[in-house]
Amino acid sequence: MMAMRDVHTTIQNDQSCWDRYCEEYNKSCSQYSQNIYIHNVDSRLSKGPTDARSKLSSLILYDYLHPTSPILSPVSPTDYCMQTDSHMDFSPGFDTSLVEMHDRTKNDYAVLSTYVSPIENTDRNEVEVPLLCMVAFTATMRNWGTKACRNLRTPKLTNALWGAGLSFHRCHGELNVPYDPYLPNVFDGEEVSRGIRFFTFGYDIYAPDLVLVTHDYNGHQGNPVVHTWGGNKRENKNMLRGGEGKEEEGKGKGFLDEVNRIRDMVDVKGLQRVNLLMGINNSSPTVASKIRASRYGLGTKRTLTQALDFMGVDVVGKKMIENKCGNLYWVPWDLIEGEEDYGVGDTLRRGIWGDEGKVLYGPIGREEGGRMVNEHLGKQSFMMGVCGMAFLAILLFMGRGRKLIRHTN
Repeated sequence: MMAMRDVHTTIQNDQSCWDRYCEEYNKSCSQYSQNIYIHNVDSRLSKGPTDARSKLSSLILYDYLHPTSPILSPVSPTDYCMQTDSHMDFSPGFDTSLVEMHDRTKNDYAVLSTYVSPIENTDRNEVEVPLLCMVAFTATMRNWGTKACRNLRTPKLTNALWGAGLSFHRCHGELNVPYDPYLPNVFDGEEVSRGIRFFTFGYDIYAPDLVLVTHDYNGHQGNPVVHTWGGNKRENKNMLRGGEGKEEEGKGKGFLDEVNRIRDMVDVKGLQRVNLLMGINNSSPTVASKIRASRYGLGTKRTLTQALDFMGVDVVGKKMIENKCGNLYWVPWDLIEGEEDYGVGDTLRRGIWGDEGKVLYGPIGREEGGRMVNEHLGKQSFMMGVCGMAFLAILLFMGRGRKLIRHTN
């Protein structure tokens, strides 16, 4: 089964992408309506792609914590989760092909990610794939361009650079390394910071070995309407004062309750928060430590120093100091005995800001008699996003589970 979670940013009287799809492309799409949850956000309240994607992480967490009363469908750590951007296309059979590709890494902590190929390469069995391996420094640190790999037999281990347009991994990756919901209007810094966080939690980023997901770069970025978004700000503010522009308050609004309850207590947000996490800004070591120890911080499998060395960057000098586009040695870490839940329990016991916002892991039905309950063992999940104005989505695809496998060399 597939389940799609979508954050849809709309303007007044905007037609839903799903409704338009049903109208123009698939008249029988109603049979899939139970597999889709759309969370609408008024565009006048939009705070950028990072904020929108954080709502998807919160949806996944909610459905994991409430397996008997999910907003859409229960989530298991062994499911597959996939995130994509808007304006995407997919080759036939991409779902099973991505699962098979993930298996080829022989690593249950693998994350398949890159800046995807142009939409013209859809369903062409393209064997030249983009490779993220370089960064640039702006007010923070961001991905810069791509190299190319050809005729890969297996996905290629990268230097922990992650792309938001395609991310395919086990759902314990989404539970352990959720999007930080306190990064309003962050664009640069979104991807590199999450790649670092994945790496410190023991995850490894791989470039796919085949093009299965593509993006409409020309049709989207060449559309003049795109460059008008964000205009008429004064008019928007006036309308909001009149009580308009409310985020959807329908089914499932409770999934953001915890994040919003703590929001005013989190006194460092946005780009400053990203830079403190990555060590670019060392103005407040105490606050940096607090951010890194939070649920949206760094893991304990690898250190920040290891991450920056593996990436080949100097954050003090703000430059790349080593070419990391070639073959790399995997950085080992120790699997803790009794960590059958992939460390999800320890992550959820962390506070959002200090001791605030801790999730009590046991009493909410995820633990029973001192052992973890795997209600959905034997399934796969899979999350993704597709179309619209700042339209982002997550899918879940249920299938088989498998045992923990990690690199040994």
